[in-house]
Amino acid sequence: DYDSLSHNPNNWGTAVTPDRATPGKINSISPKDFDLALSDISITPSPPIEGITLTAQVKVNNLGNNAANTYSISLYNDLNFDAIPQPGELINTVNLSNLASGDSIIQNFNLGAFSQGDLQLIGVVNFGLDEDESNNELIKEFEILPPPPPFNAVIINEIMYAPSTGEPEWVEIYNNSDQTY
Repeated sequence: DYDSLSHNPNNWGTAVTPDRATPGKINSISPKDFDLALSDISITPSPPIEGITLTAQVKVNNLGNNAANTYSISLYNDLNFDAIPQPGELINTVNLSNLASGDSIIQNFNLGAFSQGDLQLIGVVNFGLDEDESNNELIKEFEILPPPPPFNAVIINEIMYAPSTGEPEWVEIYNNSDQTY
């Protein structure tokens, strides 16, 4: 931070760019005047269950020194798992304003219900004045689990403990439903 003391060890660090250097560019670890960062994507309910309506929470932090007056958050369902947000995969875009420096926001997106399997979401924050776009996208994968068995679907039907005939001990488990577990 050029406004801090140069001999302060907390004011020094390794560049966070792929090249590990920023010659001829803005210093990668200096605070920016304008910098929104997408920091998390989570889903409720957790864990996500097949057939249950899901909601995604996308968190954006304002790391910049100034407020972000106009920006948007987009969420994509990466159907082909290529890690590239495409127009046909867009779930929704929300336009927002006035995120103060140092503040954050969590935006909810209604996802609907999904079948069992993997779900990959891509979140993107779009901010025209952003000076560091390396933190504007986040990919998060979730596993949609099968519904839990209904109460008493799988039961212990019989127990043989300490048999007097020298047989081994055993437990019989019975599936009382029409589902496979």
